[in-house]
Amino acid sequence: MLKLLIVEDEEIICETLARLTDWSSLGIELIGTCQDGVDAYHMILDECPDIVMTDINMPGISGLELIERIQRTALDTRFLILSGYAEFDYAKRAMKSGVKHYLLKPCDEEQLRSALQEMVSECLQLKQEKNLSPVTIQDAQIQHVMLQNLIREGIRLPNVTTKLFETNAPYLELYEQPFQYCAIYYLEKNFINSAMEQLRRYWTNTSQNICFHAIYTVNVLLLIFPDYTRDYSSLDDFLSTLHFPDQKVSIVYERKTFPNLEKLLLMLLPKLKRYDTFYFVEEDHLIPNSNYDLIFSDVSLITQKLLQEHSPGDDRSIIEIEEELHNILLSVGDKDFLIQLASQLLISLSIETVSGDIKTVSQTLSRLHNEDNLTNICNITMNEIYQITDTSSNGKYSPFIQKIINYVDDHISEENMTLKGISENILYMNASYVSRIFVKEVGQTFSSYVTEHRIEKAKEILSGTSVEQIQNVATLVGCGNNPYYFSKIFKKVTGMTPTIYARRFGMPPHN
Repeated sequence: MLKLLIVEDEEIICETLARLTDWSSLGIELIGTCQDGVDAYHMILDECPDIVMTDINMPGISGLELIERIQRTALDTRFLILSGYAEFDYAKRAMKSGVKHYLLKPCDEEQLRSALQEMVSECLQLKQEKNLSPVTIQDAQIQHVMLQNLIREGIRLPNVTTKLFETNAPYLELYEQPFQYCAIYYLEKNFINSAMEQLRRYWTNTSQNICFHAIYTVNVLLLIFPDYTRDYSSLDDFLSTLHFPDQKVSIVYERKTFPNLEKLLLMLLPKLKRYDTFYFVEEDHLIPNSNYDLIFSDVSLITQKLLQEHSPGDDRSIIEIEEELHNILLSVGDKDFLIQLASQLLISLSIETVSGDIKTVSQTLSRLHNEDNLTNICNITMNEIYQITDTSSNGKYSPFIQKIINYVDDHISEENMTLKGISENILYMNASYVSRIFVKEVGQTFSSYVTEHRIEKAKEILSGTSVEQIQNVATLVGCGNNPYYFSKIFKKVTGMTPTIYARRFGMPPHN
């Protein structure tokens, strides 16, 4: 369902628009209404609606300024302008900024529905184009690393529980996105590279740049990828007719659609547990995965000790615990298994600590695959662990929430700061998940939190300046070159304008 927000300062019109259309029949969820441009701006930052239906003249900031502000962010929000005849010049200005849809008030239900149908098609097309690119939350490499780690964890558990999926939900789209599962049976191991090469060529020739995951067990190649289209007849024809001159047995192919990745993995993990070894297929090589339960159990236990300042019954220092871990890694004589352990360690520590960075971990794991010396692999892994565990959280918030708070403190003057941007470009996490947890732990929305901190910073600046010097405060606290917007939110929080605050608490003017 696409999300839509209505912004209209006249309450009757706002309520009428909300009731006028059967939103669900259009594939739309109406997430709310606003009668003020400032409130709408903050709600868009928090909820990231796909479509905003907005008036031009509104209190706070105008619909035109609202559009221009949002267009300066990384959000993909599309706008539908509702305007009277007298405001047509404003509408033309917005349309020059890329807004395609404009309706004159009053509009009837059929006009509105037709415009929304066009916008729904545009939004879905945009989503498909973005999702078919190699970049999802950050890039394909991170997606591969996180899914592979989830599968490795899953096959070691006696029973797969919801906790396994909850831990990985911030980084993988586990619940909402449908997935395809393709199984190619009787494919001999020496033909895997040829099969993957043909598959990549097929997707290139059909202009389908799909980010897929490949797993190989005994004579079976499995393909997993997000479901962004509904017609797979061409792919089915291609995979069912795969043929290799020296293949002893004919290929057998099947494809299944799953409502989400969680359901697919609940089916797949028990199947993979039957094998002592299975392989992740990466480019032109296979990465073996073996189920060495005892060593994994020891490493998991040590990882938990590293994450606890004081482990019950363990009085050793963090240095001694790290030394024990280093010795376990040095005892492993198989490169692929050593990298499995490194992956488990680094991802777990990165998720659970403030100083962890999943992108850096992904890059480190790529580096390990290119390293042949086992001692060097151990040393690189331990150096990364030292970096991650060097800074600990204050324990008040989850590590990734603390990272957001730290980012806000360090970038308070950044006008176009959004939770979506921080989630996807700094944390490499799912923005919807981050938003829910932020509200749960901090007790307010991200935009409210940022607004309060902007005002606190402004109060600090105003307390040390004179009235004659306050014109630049809006820019310094991330409100841009817009004193009116800054004054409005400042008064809403403090009960007085910036000028009055500076006169009351600031420095006296110079004679």
